[in-house]
Amino acid sequence: MSVLVPKVLELGYQYYDWNVSSGDGGTATTEEIIAQSETDKYHQVMLLFHDAATKETTIEALPTVLSIIIKILAILLKQSTEKAWLCIIR
Repeated sequence: MSVLVPKVLELGYQYYDWNVSSGDGGTATTEEIIAQSETDKYHQVMLLFHDAATKETTIEALPTVLSIIIKILAILLKQSTEKAWLCIIR
């Protein structure tokens, strides 16, 4: 990685790496994947999921994880909109 990342950036690409694992790489249950996908440790999260035919629990967990993400985005959008209105009113 110490060679790859600088080279990717040098070529003008963006580089993203995961910082939160859903835990689906092993034998995690659907509930464990959901729990491990939630975090408030980071300002920005890159969540790792695996896409293999054998990952049925990943597929089962995705609707709940996506629902959580959508709720968070809606809260952030509402906060952003409220701040914008405050700026306009002042």
